[in-house]
Amino acid sequence: MSINMLKQLAIALCLSASMIAFAPGAFANSCPVAKNQLSAEDMEVAKVAWQYILNNHNTETGLVNAVNNYPSTTMWDTGSAMAGIITAHDIGFIDRAKFDEMITQMLTTLELQPLFDGELPNKVYHTKKGTMVNYANRPSEKGIGVSALDLGRLASWLNILSCMHPQHKEQAERIINSWNYCEMIRNGQMYGMAWNETKTKPILLQEGRLGYEQYAGKIFQMLGFDQSISAVYRNKFATTENIYDIPILIDKRDAMTLGANNYVVAESYAMDAKENGINDELKPIVNNIFNVQKRRYEKTNIVTAVSEDNVDRRPYFVYNTIYTNGEAWAAISDMGEDYEELKTTSTKAALSMAYLYPDRPYSKVLKQRVWDARNPKGGWYSGVYEDHKGFNTATTANTNGVIMSLLLSKKYGALNKVCGKCKKGIKIDPKIITGVNDMKACKAARPQRMQAHAERVAKGQKILAANIAKANEIYRLEAIHEIRKLATFVASLEQKAKGGAAKEASAAVKSLKRTIWNMSMKFAAEQKALRKLMGPIDALSGKWAAGNAASSKSLQDALNGVADRLTNSKA
Repeated sequence: MSINMLKQLAIALCLSASMIAFAPGAFANSCPVAKNQLSAEDMEVAKVAWQYILNNHNTETGLVNAVNNYPSTTMWDTGSAMAGIITAHDIGFIDRAKFDEMITQMLTTLELQPLFDGELPNKVYHTKKGTMVNYANRPSEKGIGVSALDLGRLASWLNILSCMHPQHKEQAERIINSWNYCEMIRNGQMYGMAWNETKTKPILLQEGRLGYEQYAGKIFQMLGFDQSISAVYRNKFATTENIYDIPILIDKRDAMTLGANNYVVAESYAMDAKENGINDELKPIVNNIFNVQKRRYEKTNIVTAVSEDNVDRRPYFVYNTIYTNGEAWAAISDMGEDYEELKTTSTKAALSMAYLYPDRPYSKVLKQRVWDARNPKGGWYSGVYEDHKGFNTATTANTNGVIMSLLLSKKYGALNKVCGKCKKGIKIDPKIITGVNDMKACKAARPQRMQAHAERVAKGQKILAANIAKANEIYRLEAIHEIRKLATFVASLEQKAKGGAAKEASAAVKSLKRTIWNMSMKFAAEQKALRKLMGPIDALSGKWAAGNAASSKSLQDALNGVADRLTNSKA
């Protein structure tokens, strides 16, 4: 009976209607052109993933929570969320008007958001406020750093968006051209940024290890930058390790030599294949990635598809790997701590491998393993624990965005490759390309960049403030309607309790607590009054459960009293 429940019912009905009306080849008269039709199973996969994005979309900014119900995101997760929205429109889950609204809102936030040191997107942002935060989601006025890999992910989907929906190309190009690349792209590689120990000066950190580095490197290479090292798998840092007699390409730069873990996971290879295409270099590499996981299953009877994932217990993020730092099948934190007990079959890795090799028998095994890993409230769980401890119930934008993007790739092929052949996609200002690594020119242009950045941020703050006010007003009106419905619902439960269905009424009234608690977090002025209802609800539930058909009038009056005050107030 909550707002979310009603929304979910409406969404489910809309999705069902959309699927019936689905017609493949939405771009049949343009480029890209649909190659394959999605099956009923594909649509079911997409429906589960799309519900996560709907549940976690923030109307204030257009950003999507990276983790379920937690208002924080990275640029990597924003890229994955954008992939989900593009797919949802393409397969008929949302119409053109809703798509344009969601994408424009997200792009506007990205265009006007504050940047780390005024140069590049920060690693983390608050999804409701659009502000820079740290990993604890606390405000960080100067930001905490830059991830070049994350920006590669976002750039990939800005390119695909511009190709498939040219009406958004101009804004996407303004975003991509507002970033300062002159230190991030150097000597054929990518560099992230962080503050020095005194937080007075940004320092550069070479970013990426074999796998994710090539995925992002190819994106920046596509945009015109020199990525002669990062975009190539068999570069000077690559070597081979045999695992189950299968040669796996690994990075010689490990934690012992350069202080960074050289994770080998399935996800980066699948994304490279699905977005950038399989060339002669990648083909045997990704094939071996698939086969080595299959071989482990054959040897141990453990269904294997590994990747980095959020987990639903400490340390909350674990790298389940094919190989890292000299060890096969290690599960570690980013600090290198062992978490053998948190090994999982990753949902996004399993489905990525299955969609990459749809005709192989092991792909069916992978799908079956994760098929029930679904959050009842929407979204695919991150995975299934290998030691029979059940589902890894962490639910994220990346898992669900990656899964939706698999369907778009199935329909059209490797989209960056296809868009390249179409000669579509975003364009970088040639002056930016030639200016990379010219430190003298870069420093000379900084005052002008900073002024332009300050003007963008000031404009963004005004737009964000208006969006927040609008979102709060909509929520206030929805809450008034919902609270009055709850009061009427409580009255109907009293009649049930008096009519012999006391236990059912008891359970139903108790289920209202979470809805009311969520409302209490939104409205500070009514928080105390709403939370005071927890005790009376428990008392009434207990009486009904005991067969006492007690009156619910005081609870109804309290609910209506809150609705009255909200009616006469402004959010």
